[in-house]
Amino acid sequence: MKKILTLLTGFVFAILLAGACSTQNTDDDSTNAEDYPEFVTIYLKAYEDGAEMKLQLSESLDGPFTDAKRHYADVGPGTKVVWMRAENSQIRSLKVVAPLVEDGPIFPGKAKTILLNKRRRIKVPDTAPDDTEEAYKIVFKDAINGTKWPVDPYLRIKDR
Repeated sequence: MKKILTLLTGFVFAILLAGACSTQNTDDDSTNAEDYPEFVTIYLKAYEDGAEMKLQLSESLDGPFTDAKRHYADVGPGTKVVWMRAENSQIRSLKVVAPLVEDGPIFPGKAKTILLNKRRRIKVPDTAPDDTEEAYKIVFKDAINGTKWPVDPYLRIKDR
């Protein structure tokens, strides 16, 4: 019994570790392989603007947050996109990351939760057309008093 439990625990740990890690495929010969990264993390940071909380986005490719309050992220066809709270983000939890309309060109559906780490992820369809943008909604609970705030940022396919 102890041997079976040990094997099952190891198997579950391996699955969780594999889900938390990402690998990059360097064998992609498509024309956009050099133009777009295969994996983009969007860091979310809430800030107070008068009586309401607003959201600032920062892509993993952009480095730290700037003073500009961005509400979009540039991605490419086939890109894996992950949303996560930034350090000192004023966000207690991400509740929803989902498209505003169904069957949009970029956002394939509600973002999936990555097990045990409170991140959300999608894969942009390989057929997403260039120079397109699509709005989606993020609902987050703030760290100040637990209020839920909806925000409508957008993803866009853009030449870099």
